[in-house]
This record gives sequence, C-alpha cells and structure tokens, in this order.
Amino acid sequence: RIGKHDTVLDLGCGIGILGTVAAEQTDEQVILVDVNPRAVKLARMNTKHLSNTEVMESDAYQALHGMEFDVILLNPPQTAGKKVCFALIANAKHHLKKNGTLQMVARHNKGGETLSGHMKEVFGNVETIAKKGGYRVYVSKVE
Repeated sequence: RIGKHDTVLDLGCGIGILGTVAAEQTDEQVILVDVNPRAVKLARMNTKHLSNTEVMESDAYQALHGMEFDVILLNPPQTAGKKVCFALIANAKHHLKKNGTLQMVARHNKGGETLSGHMKEVFGNVETIAKKGGYRVYVSKVE
C-alpha cells in the first residue's frame, strides 16, 4: 500500500527489491538503508535508473535523524533474534508521520505471529493484508 505522494523508507533493504517496487509506485523520495556495505552497493546498482531513490548505509535508523516517512517497509532479519526485530518495530513509530504505516513481511509460523503481536502492542493496531506461501504482510498505522 503505497500512494503516489508517499515518502518511503525501505529498512534493511538488502539488494533493494522492495525499495525499487516502492519507487515505481510513488513520485516522492524512497530511501533504502542497510547495515551491510555489500547490500548497499548492490541496492545502489539496482536503483541507479530511478531518480527518486537514495541508498544509505545505516544501522537501522541511525543515519535517519529527524526524518519521517509515510511508509516504512520492513522484511525483518528474523535470524538476528527477537530483540533486534522488536527494536526495529518500536523505533519505526518515531520515524512515521501521522497516519503513516509500518508494513512488514514475515513468515507467520517462524516468528511473524510474535512480531505482528509486537506491532499491535506498539501501534495499538495491526492488520494482515496478504498471505501467501507461509508469509504474511502485516500493517500498523500511526493514529
């Protein structure tokens, strides 16, 4: 769910797949961040044809001081553990505009159910908007 005038953050972008799709759906800026320098390099290569993207190396929200977005996309590093994933979810609220959304994809039976529960705790709401192949897309909104 990305609107034509939404600013977007692809948090933990990897090679930039979600950010690329987002950049094609909005006329606004899409920022892609990852802690891994190799991922950042690949994301830059994969988005160089898009005029509305910027790729940065950042440990989570570290390089994003004062920045707020309409949408934060997150495919959490579930293998990094619950503590890391919970922090990414909780801190998203500080980087979202009013009515902004955190949109997270996760394997429901491999920790996604717990992560979506944490989204509900942090935001007071969570909705499942897609289910396929064991994965779900969860959305929480800042109200």
